[in-house]
Amino acid sequence: MDKDDVKSQDDNYSEVSLYKYYVGDVVSSGLQAVGSDFTLNNKKFQVFSGSLHYFRILPERWEESIKEMRYCHLNTVCTYVPWNLHEDKPSNFNFTGLLDLKLFIETVRKQDMFLILRPGPYICAELDFGGLPSWLLKDKNMKVRSNYPPFLAAVKSYFTELLTYIYEYQFTVSGGPIIAMQVENEFGSCGNTLKNRDDSDYMIFLRDTLREIGIRELLFTCDMPSIALTHGSIKDVLMAANFQTDAENELKLLEEQQPNQPLMVAELWSGWFDHWGEIHHEVPTAILIESLNTILKKNASFNIYLFQGGTNFGFCNGANIGFPESESPYCSTVTSYDYDALLTEDGRCTEKYRAVCSILKSVKKQYHRPKEIMTSDVKFLTMKNIPIKRYLPLKKIIPIIHDKIQCEIPVCMEMLGPHEYGQRFGFVLYQTEFKESGILEFHITHGTRSVVLVNNIHVANVENSHGVQKLQITHNAELKQSILSILVENLGRVNFSEKKEILNNERRGLYGNVTLSGKPLENWQIFPLDISENLVNRASLINWEEVDQSNNKECIGLYAASFNLNDVKDSFLYSSSWSKGVVIVNGFNIGRYWSIGPQQTLFIPHQLLKIGLNEILVFELNSVVKCLQFQDSP
Repeated sequence: MDKDDVKSQDDNYSEVSLYKYYVGDVVSSGLQAVGSDFTLNNKKFQVFSGSLHYFRILPERWEESIKEMRYCHLNTVCTYVPWNLHEDKPSNFNFTGLLDLKLFIETVRKQDMFLILRPGPYICAELDFGGLPSWLLKDKNMKVRSNYPPFLAAVKSYFTELLTYIYEYQFTVSGGPIIAMQVENEFGSCGNTLKNRDDSDYMIFLRDTLREIGIRELLFTCDMPSIALTHGSIKDVLMAANFQTDAENELKLLEEQQPNQPLMVAELWSGWFDHWGEIHHEVPTAILIESLNTILKKNASFNIYLFQGGTNFGFCNGANIGFPESESPYCSTVTSYDYDALLTEDGRCTEKYRAVCSILKSVKKQYHRPKEIMTSDVKFLTMKNIPIKRYLPLKKIIPIIHDKIQCEIPVCMEMLGPHEYGQRFGFVLYQTEFKESGILEFHITHGTRSVVLVNNIHVANVENSHGVQKLQITHNAELKQSILSILVENLGRVNFSEKKEILNNERRGLYGNVTLSGKPLENWQIFPLDISENLVNRASLINWEEVDQSNNKECIGLYAASFNLNDVKDSFLYSSSWSKGVVIVNGFNIGRYWSIGPQQTLFIPHQLLKIGLNEILVFELNSVVKCLQFQDSP
């Protein structure tokens, strides 16, 4: 069947398979740049792609989301691959559950879609540390995104494991879904391969490592043409553009810098992300459609970032500093990664979805597309006044924390042993004793929020401040010694900065001497409090207390609500009484909440609920959590 035959089947697109047409009987070539066009297996191909991150959406929901992409007349899925989640410690790789990349690739194939992989090593993605593993920071001299030998060795080990794992899914190897792969991510924003030999050598190392391991597909870089397109470029790697507006000019600059090559938009930003304490961002549909129409008029390929955003589960959210303005302070990203994308966080079609679908439906291409938009009657679980009846205070949690560290002065969480890889996420509790009142002085890294307690009683919050902190603490004269506790939360490591040196110092916690009235406090006990599944399981085995709704001075701890369901549906969890903390639903860490907003609820996929008895745990830092409720909207 030739492409003219396929084009003529406008009334019966569903009978024509992408793989049947492009793979056929023999694969002789992959995605190639031939003049101003792409070809796939020597047949003209235009990439119509949307980004969807498998690690932000439960595996049980992947297929429906990808099906919606196909129904929107796209032909390709694009995803990042997060190094920090797949290799939580050196040589310990995880490709199961939410991280089952093979299952995701096979789901893409099942839905008759192709796949673009963006494996990093740095991916940004509003993910903690830009997707880099925090154990790199155990090396005090670490220089990420550079030619620093220990960093390159770690990258090569990761790439070898990852790319061997997915090798067979390449288009040119087996007719598989993977048709292209990105080298690094927006490197031109912090480096310059044209002027800096180290930057150039680093990018060449990545390109050559991909090829040496066996990646045969088209390679590309991405940057914003009006800012730094060529600064991240290297020979034999296609340049692609990122932007949201001014598409005409951005594509013109791309064409000028890379003449007689296909125009490719690696990221057409459909919306934007939110930070805690800021406004909720929405991007009008008209802005996206204007840029998309310009792209199509130029016969360019594109990837809509994002098609669906999903959720920053657990503690995986990132943060920004010096962005969007050079003087912008540190701000951490919220749990919802809705992004004002084409599908909502919970997977519903939006106005943008319908507008994009309408435009692409009118574009006749040589592949099947269904004629109708997938619709469904979405119903949500609603339930008010779910009571919190049990409470486990911090003082009872401390004895069940494993891997306690003892040292003379505090150290950051990345430096903690006994394991050589430090602590990745969550909280770290620093504790010591003192005998007299005075001015407490300590040093703390940015990107943290701390709660100071004396004898388990709340004294002060230190809100996202770094450097030297001073406050008055009082010894209880009735006690031989008072206990000082400083509970530090890692709010998320910076995922984007125009200065690479900022990433090299993204450690979290206390550091250096802590003094009381000028005298050093020593003999510290440090407790890694990561709210892990193992910790939650241990907590279930000890005696809990009844909730004292009036005790706001000693309120840090786990709050438990149990309830029965006869049916399960998606929902949004909310409490008017919570302040700052984390929610665990039937053992799964959903992520953070914070009353400062803009996000006020947490999306709960129905796959995490069950018919019968359910349990929700809330780890709260600043108030007594009295009840919860499920509602039908964010």
